[in-house]
Amino acid sequence: MHNYQTDRVWKRNYLTVHIAAEGYDQQKFVKYICKVKNTTPNVDYFTRDELKKVVREFKDHINTVEDDGITSRNSLLDTSTAKLFDEMMNRRRSNSVMKRRQTLIAQETILNENTGTSCLVS
Repeated sequence: MHNYQTDRVWKRNYLTVHIAAEGYDQQKFVKYICKVKNTTPNVDYFTRDELKKVVREFKDHINTVEDDGITSRNSLLDTSTAKLFDEMMNRRRSNSVMKRRQTLIAQETILNENTGTSCLVS
């Protein structure tokens, strides 16, 4: 079950970065994926590789059908959003494991070296 949830989160994030954040019409994308699989719009019907391919094909389709001078933005955004997506997924992976960082707040002092002493703070 854990892999299923991880896969869904990955797909949702991928679509957010590569469709919504780049300004593509989400309704058109939903209609497009319905046509591709001839079914209801559900990312569970797509593997990660299939989803990447469908997104790429959708962008190509939109850029050729609605050629209004915005095609140059696509290549620039593809590289920047791909980097953003990878960075976001790496952060998500690193957040899933608790890590302690060195804060250097509790340093060796006379009080903590000497276990028989107590400190009163008023």
